[in-house]
Amino acid sequence: MTKVLGLDLDGVIYPWHEAVYEYFRLYKNYTGSFNKLWEVDYLSFTKTDWEFLTNIDYLYSCMMPTPECTNFLNKVKYRFDIYYITGRPNSVKTTTELFLKRYKFPFRENLIFTEDKANTCRRLQIDYYIEDLPVNMKVLSKIANTIMIARPYNKEYRDTYTTASSLKDSLRFLED
Repeated sequence: MTKVLGLDLDGVIYPWHEAVYEYFRLYKNYTGSFNKLWEVDYLSFTKTDWEFLTNIDYLYSCMMPTPECTNFLNKVKYRFDIYYITGRPNSVKTTTELFLKRYKFPFRENLIFTEDKANTCRRLQIDYYIEDLPVNMKVLSKIANTIMIARPYNKEYRDTYTTASSLKDSLRFLED
């Protein structure tokens, strides 16, 4: 029986945080580093700031998949059934679907928008889930074998959860 792999999009498969960083540099005259933005400065974002940023359609399509992402997907597509499970707002659904299609992501028809990743993973019987946000890791780690991709904003949780430095590094935790 084929195992099931769940993948978060932003911060795992898609470099959304890099897109936001470029947006801040270009349009907000931000002069700090990428790490400073995502280790410290993002903590001052208000709910309104987050709603604004997460609804900028362009931020979900302006970056190309990294070669590492493409290589990772090419390796796992024969080993797992893949589901892309995202907390993105529905307002960017078409953009996300077109992005997956444009770059020929495997299993692109398995794209799910939800605020409840836990129940979605239960329903799909996800064996492995790759995520970047500690708040999601806390819940998902009780349901599936989880792997957290190391990002500046999750430094303090790296000893708590199985952590990979990259998608390539996460392969060592995935068993057929």
